[in-house]
Amino acid sequence: MKLFRKYFLLIAVLATGAASGQVKTGTPPFGSFGDGPFDTVNLGNLNVHFSIPVLHKAGRGVPFAYDLSYDSSVWTPVTSSGTTQWSPDSNWGWRGTTEAAVGYVSQTATQTLCKYFRNGRWQQYYYTVWYTYGYGDQFGVFHPSNTTLNRIDVFDATQQTQISSIIVPEPWRMDVAPDGSKLYVATTFGDVYIIDPGVMKIVQRNPSSTIGPQGYTATQVFMLSDGQLALLGALGGFYFDGSTDFAIWNPTTNAVSILRAELPNFGPNIGQITLTADRSKVILGGATVQYVELYDPSTGTAISQNVTCGQVEEILPTADGKRIIVVGLGGNVDVLDPSTLAELGSFPNVPGDSAVLSHDGSTLYTVDFQANVLAWDSTTASEQRSFSAAGI
Repeated sequence: MKLFRKYFLLIAVLATGAASGQVKTGTPPFGSFGDGPFDTVNLGNLNVHFSIPVLHKAGRGVPFAYDLSYDSSVWTPVTSSGTTQWSPDSNWGWRGTTEAAVGYVSQTATQTLCKYFRNGRWQQYYYTVWYTYGYGDQFGVFHPSNTTLNRIDVFDATQQTQISSIIVPEPWRMDVAPDGSKLYVATTFGDVYIIDPGVMKIVQRNPSSTIGPQGYTATQVFMLSDGQLALLGALGGFYFDGSTDFAIWNPTTNAVSILRAELPNFGPNIGQITLTADRSKVILGGATVQYVELYDPSTGTAISQNVTCGQVEEILPTADGKRIIVVGLGGNVDVLDPSTLAELGSFPNVPGDSAVLSHDGSTLYTVDFQANVLAWDSTTASEQRSFSAAGI
């Protein structure tokens, strides 16, 4: 994911899938509950919650656990044009596939014009600085990072109120463990924090000077399937210069491999980093050039590929692991094979250059240059609906 893109605010869209009633759902902290043989009743609001085990399996690094959950409080008041009506939850109390397991990550950003002197003349460049990143857990609670105030704010999505905050100096990029038990937070100055989102407390701080034998400045963090962490290094002189390297860090042994992107005929800097859907490989994108790279930490091998969509702005793997959607500058989109990076298809004329996928990968949300949110079928590229900036 790139740090610097057009203004992008989809938390409001994502929050509609997280809210499931007018009362707090799940089993929020400090609540009083009555437990039955199958379900749990929140004695404060009478919401009935139960979970159905689907698959629990031990694994290397972290175990895999997946349960479907249901909450009986499915109605919430919605006001439109001065009229308030009751509206049901979109899933009628059932949690969506990915959200039920671990929640989801969302983010916001803003665009800025930079003028600078280079190569003997004044130049200008539009870039985007990401101000917040947020994790929405399986109980409909958002954890957006508040870099300016040095904290991670905690909001109840249903009540739309702040319920807590966690002090973290200059939090920047977040990722959540596959089982939802840990939240990894990278900071602007390179420290990595581990937070327990259930109790909303820091459980470990890893100063940048202690990451690896010589230290490493990590501005983004992702958890790989084997328990190691993929890190993006410090930024260049300008935001849009990207980072010169990335790293694979084993927190248990403190071993770290610092790597540069393998980019024949391109500049070396990295603008985006994310993982494949199974979290086994690292996907990189150029800061100012048209390429993507797929790095396999288990073999130490990488493949890189030119893309035709233009300068890479977003890299979005689908949840089923069958496609990688790459959004280019100006709104062109390429669809790549996740194993070979071969182009599977492309579609043009998707306004804007910021995007996010729905949890199931079927819908691509983009933001146009007027800050309107558009929803597209990610397979056919047909527009499904739009949300005006004034109405969000």
